[in-house]
Amino acid sequence: MAGAPRGIDVTADGEGNDEGPAWRDVFGHEEPYDDQADGIETAVAAGRESGFTVVEGACGTGKTMLALTAGIHLVRDPDSPFERVFVLTSVKQQLRQFEQDLRTINANLPADRNPVSGLTLVGKADVCPYNREGAGGIDDTNVYDRCESLRERTRGLTEDTTAAALAAEARSQQVGLADSGADGGGAATYLESAGGTSPYPREMPEYGTGTSDVEFCPFYAGSGRSPRVEAVPFDHTELGLVEPEDLVRLSVDTGSCPHSVMGALLPHVEVALGNYYHAFDPTTVESFTGALLNEGTFVVCDEAHMLEPRVRELVSGGVSDTALRDAAGEIAQVVQPLTFTEETGRATGPVEEIRAELAETDVGVEELQRTRELLADLREYLDDRVENYLDAEHPGWRESMPDLPDAEIPLRDPEEPATDDLTEWAERAGWSDRDWVRAEPVGAVVAGILDRVDGAVDDEDDEEGDESSRTAPGVGRTLAAWHRADHTEFFREVGLERTWNDAAPRESWRRAYNARFALHNCVPGDVIGERLGAFGGGVLMSATLEPLDVFEEVTGLNHLEAEEDRPVVERTYGLNFPEANRESFAVDAPKFTYDNRGSPGEETQARRIYADALRQVATETPGNVLVGMPNYAEAEWAAETLRENS
Repeated sequence: MAGAPRGIDVTADGEGNDEGPAWRDVFGHEEPYDDQADGIETAVAAGRESGFTVVEGACGTGKTMLALTAGIHLVRDPDSPFERVFVLTSVKQQLRQFEQDLRTINANLPADRNPVSGLTLVGKADVCPYNREGAGGIDDTNVYDRCESLRERTRGLTEDTTAAALAAEARSQQVGLADSGADGGGAATYLESAGGTSPYPREMPEYGTGTSDVEFCPFYAGSGRSPRVEAVPFDHTELGLVEPEDLVRLSVDTGSCPHSVMGALLPHVEVALGNYYHAFDPTTVESFTGALLNEGTFVVCDEAHMLEPRVRELVSGGVSDTALRDAAGEIAQVVQPLTFTEETGRATGPVEEIRAELAETDVGVEELQRTRELLADLREYLDDRVENYLDAEHPGWRESMPDLPDAEIPLRDPEEPATDDLTEWAERAGWSDRDWVRAEPVGAVVAGILDRVDGAVDDEDDEEGDESSRTAPGVGRTLAAWHRADHTEFFREVGLERTWNDAAPRESWRRAYNARFALHNCVPGDVIGERLGAFGGGVLMSATLEPLDVFEEVTGLNHLEAEEDRPVVERTYGLNFPEANRESFAVDAPKFTYDNRGSPGEETQARRIYADALRQVATETPGNVLVGMPNYAEAEWAAETLRENS
């Protein structure tokens, strides 16, 4: 166990009163392990100094309770600047463990204490009542696009009426049906979800504008465009942990949007439970969780050994062959009506609307055409590069496409930092720095024009009202990032992912592959450190973090300690099981590989052998038995097998 750095007093919060340390009121069990108590006091002391505690603890250390106790104690201390605990984990099963430990804490609080308020963060698909119930024309394939489209339409309608009036309109339609005593298909049908009953129909309601009927989301209207915590239809301070099912039920009962309510509650709960996306994905932070990224938040990074690879994925980028094609097509939708009209003198499509929208930007027609040509050239380069690779590595590949493997084609020597081949080719082909960088505003302008022009058309002509998300902005951002990123910390390659596309020409590799230009951030430590530095302090923990000095380097913690004078304290805890109580067994069985065992639902010979071994060890060995499995799915299988045969 590494010692505390100079200046950190780990005993300050351990003094408490005659009944024990001050944090014991929050701790959820009767007695902590010795290591657990040390970890809590260390994390609290480091947190008071705006520092971080790195905990490597074996299974059974009680790390989740350790981190929650330290964080909640600081949040409830009136002398502490902390306002909330923000838990991040990459594993859903671990999220369940934090939920369980928070429930345990609340169940054992002193009688005069309010429950610790908590909220589990999930996506729109998990809480949208229409998606959950397969109603309103919404399902898993379109929930995000439909949600954004309906929200935009609802906001647009508030120029003629109010959000409250729209919600009342949806309610009145149902009340009218119920009052009329209609039978059969004409009777009122209320959308129900998670045990809650909404005042709205299962079908998406419409509002008559005088010229057309426009779909709107009554739940979004019922929540208001920017709901405040005061408008949340229940008292979260009395409920303890609000899980997704609770959130949906309580919101639906009052006709409020569960996702909007989640956003309103988020800055005000004492414990928020989420995943790495909620803190490190730029889009998620900007649109949803940004209010938590400040010095008032005590962050807990669980499964922290996965922090660097997961964040590397989030801060890396890429653009696919299909995206290049689609983005070029979107630019063409803006350019072609203008150029065709100029060439023929006859207006084609919404020319005046496009011209008016374009006049409000700093992007011209020539720049649109230039970017479109760049995208076409990039596809030609990609075509040549993939063909040359396949000719060299898989001669005769056109006759054996179904057998081609996934592949990666480096665009420079992975061992030697240098300018990548694509960038050098583009320079030789006459593409300037400006062409790469201006692709970003071009993509944004194209999407804005198409959204506004198509929105006007959809309101009148499209009964479904679905709007596809635009590709051009993402492509533009990636091309600009490709140009700006250096060639030391970033590595560029072409990725080939197996697929099968009957629509592609028989001789084309596109029949067998999805291809993309990939931009990998090889060293995301600066990004991780900068994001961790936004929090007031916290705990990073896992069963496997060694070597700790390397972990602290790749996560940027060493920079925070050296450059910003924020302490980083290390704690390493071993097994709590006495050696005299330990025993290992060798089983004469086939290897427990996927090829041998199959999926958890399969009754393979290997599974039968291991099920018998588990049963025998559990029934014939005194005391507790710890069973290690290769992943959570297999652990669930083992537990279920033992339950069925107990």
